[in-house]
Amino acid sequence: MAVDVTPRGTRGARIPNLPRPLMNLMVGLMVLFYGLLGSRVRIMGAPLLLLTTVGAKTGKTRRTVLGWFPDGDKSWLVVASYAGAARHPAWYFNLAKNPDKVWIEVGKREVCGRLCQSG
Repeated sequence: MAVDVTPRGTRGARIPNLPRPLMNLMVGLMVLFYGLLGSRVRIMGAPLLLLTTVGAKTGKTRRTVLGWFPDGDKSWLVVASYAGAARHPAWYFNLAKNPDKVWIEVGKREVCGRLCQSG
């Protein structure tokens, strides 16, 4: 069950295109720090969570660290803004293609996404 992707913006910040190995290294380091420090990690005072999705094209498990906003006791809001760029972040496409294969980790707590199938 796929989800419709919203159209990309027409204006936004220019995010530099870094070589893929460098981006993979940066994301890997962020995931490592999150694994070591858990919920103590914050960026500009905002708490972080670990989002795990399944790749839209590759089917491989992908992990990224994101800021979030609380929405009640058992809800987390994340914004797919790609730091204000006009384009969407890669995890947004993964989430839209495979909404039933999403997990988040907040601190030491791992939660299946709202649309996940249990079992």
